[in-house]
Amino acid sequence: QKGFPEVALHFVRDPKTRFRLALACGNIEVAMETVDKLSEDESMHQLAMDCWQQLGIEALRQGNHQVVEKAVQKTKDFDRL
Repeated sequence: QKGFPEVALHFVRDPKTRFRLALACGNIEVAMETVDKLSEDESMHQLAMDCWQQLGIEALRQGNHQVVEKAVQKTKDFDRL
């Protein structure tokens, strides 16, 4: 919770926690890999949609328009474009 999300990211395997840590340290690539894995599991659909939305916001903040576009497509939230 406190401290060094970059370090914790190397050890954590739980997808939800891994996604939060990746966002906390601004690691868009790891966050996107993790949400892609979540999206594959139908029982995690709502969580994956929430994660895609959060990822889109962080990607926009970082100026990563390709990830923003993918997040918008996944969430079908085309008003954000």
